[in-house]
Amino acid sequence: MENAQKQSDRLINLQEVIAITAVSRSQIYNLMKHQDFPASLSLSYGKANRCSRWSFNEVIDWIEQKKMIGLNKKRSIEQSHDSFLRSYLSITPDNQPKTNMD
Repeated sequence: MENAQKQSDRLINLQEVIAITAVSRSQIYNLMKHQDFPASLSLSYGKANRCSRWSFNEVIDWIEQKKMIGLNKKRSIEQSHDSFLRSYLSITPDNQPKTNMD
């Protein structure tokens, strides 16, 4: 995360997490179950966990991580596409199409 965006950490509730991530409540809990989202912090005692909060910085870091994964996938797809086109069109390294008249 860029230093300009980083702020002192604070705890945010589920509604704020949903607003920041644009991910539904059920999907957030599903991602947490599979350890693919920051864990919530329980601020209550006993079995009835009615006060859960998330670290703002951890949620922002998760978003940044997802952006990087998306960019890497996009680059990989673009490289595969370019490689396929070069081989399909039989383009030489100097960007000249090969002719079958040789």
